[in-house]
Amino acid sequence: DQLAMAAVELNFKLSKLDPPFLLTDDLLKPSSLSKFEKTSIFMGDMFYDEVMAKKILAWCKRSCQSKNTIYIGDPGRWGLDFIRDSIIKVAEYEIIDEDCDEYRTAAVFQ
Repeated sequence: DQLAMAAVELNFKLSKLDPPFLLTDDLLKPSSLSKFEKTSIFMGDMFYDEVMAKKILAWCKRSCQSKNTIYIGDPGRWGLDFIRDSIIKVAEYEIIDEDCDEYRTAAVFQ
């Protein structure tokens, strides 16, 4: 969505990095994979709904066949349980949000 794209662009700007190529196309369509090969794909906060999680996981598996690297940012919701044996935690961050009682950390998985 547009707000997520703005957040990513701002994060890269604050980090003094050139922003990556960003798009808001429906990437779950099988035809969308032809746009990517040997690309790093970042997704976050996507595994909160079982139906959505299963669609995204199927897409991730197809995407990895195109030699893409996928990074998933998530506080460790149940949706990741489906692929726990296929992912590696590469970073973990403390959640500093007084309104977030359920999770104290969020992680990035590859």
